[in-house]
Amino acid sequence: VACLAPSVALSAREVVRFWLPGTRQLAKAWLVEHQAGRDGNILRDHDSLEAAADEVLPVIDAGFGFYAKVDRAYLGRQSVTHFVLSDSAAQAYRLTPAAAQRKAEAHARLLEWGELLVRIPPSGWREGPGIEIYKVTDALLREFELERQREAAGLRAKVKAVEERLASRPRDAVLRLEAGRLLCHLAASSRADDAMGIWKAAEDHFRQASLADPALADAPYNLGCLYLRV
Repeated sequence: VACLAPSVALSAREVVRFWLPGTRQLAKAWLVEHQAGRDGNILRDHDSLEAAADEVLPVIDAGFGFYAKVDRAYLGRQSVTHFVLSDSAAQAYRLTPAAAQRKAEAHARLLEWGELLVRIPPSGWREGPGIEIYKVTDALLREFELERQREAAGLRAKVKAVEERLASRPRDAVLRLEAGRLLCHLAASSRADDAMGIWKAAEDHFRQASLADPALADAPYNLGCLYLRV
């Protein structure tokens, strides 16, 4: 009995681990309950959420260069409101000392921009690493919103100026192309409920540019499609 006891205990633990949700599933469930339907994206490292989370949450992944890519500008550009970190992804395993230091510094900066909402600790009875869910601080989100508003106001002024010039030169393909390009940038800095209408206006400008100058063939329209895809 004494010899069999350790094996029985390990088997029982594996059965429990099979039936209990892992830490990644718990993190997904918490986010679905508290964040589903809200504006903004959830940034994850490569080991913090199961792949199925993408189906129900606005999750984005910076890939294996997570800490190298994620800076203040990235958070604002990607409309990140929350981020999820795993203990395993934060480890400096098999990194050179210099790379480990850079990763630790980047990780520390990321924590400065976040407010811890919940920690799901690792456990021998559950699959998965320890996971922490953060909210980007309200102060930083307000800064991003002000920056977005300033950028959008500047772009609207530029679009208006081009549109006024187009009023007297409606078949100017170059002006049409410029108007479409500016509108694409404006859509990228606009709220979701406004962005689609702006995209449509940009697409129309690129189409009209192609029609206005047959010598350009489909070049303006193809460039427009490229901007739309970006």
